[in-house]
Amino acid sequence: MRLPSIISRPERPFEKRRAQVKEWMGLEGEPCALAYLRDMIEFYDTIFLINHGRWRRWQIITIVSGVVATVIAAINIPPQLGLAPEAISIVRAVPVAIASIAAGLSGAFRYQGEAVRQGMTADALKSELASYIARAEPYAKIDTDRVSHLMQRVGSIIAAERGNWQSQFTPKDADGAPAKQGS
Repeated sequence: MRLPSIISRPERPFEKRRAQVKEWMGLEGEPCALAYLRDMIEFYDTIFLINHGRWRRWQIITIVSGVVATVIAAINIPPQLGLAPEAISIVRAVPVAIASIAAGLSGAFRYQGEAVRQGMTADALKSELASYIARAEPYAKIDTDRVSHLMQRVGSIIAAERGNWQSQFTPKDADGAPAKQGS
């Protein structure tokens, strides 16, 4: 049975990725560099889509359950229906609980920030690939070691993204600077 698209999990691309890694590892020189760069672009595009989808789902769940909670709270249930007050309270509490949990998960996992960072990395890699293929700056005047220059720039883009990711998990002091460990 297929889950509705709002809660279904996206396909995980890691098996395909393993095959691509094996493919470019068997190459040399420019073909290897370009295959690696295209693999990194696809990886960051895929992770962007996954995290953007997760953020969007949690936002939709939060908004819809918040609206449902508001509407249910505004409905006056007449005593003639014979519903116990406890049952009415539970019915009113469920959408509030769902909205609270969804908002908490969305904030805790920072899917939107992850998606933005990964999308920006994918765009930077695409720009680098286009500049290299078109022989635009900074590759316009380089005839030797173009591949080395490309790999250094690609490595810098990926290292910056990983540094941004890692900094999210580094304890900070009161001023926002990385805290010294062991002191």
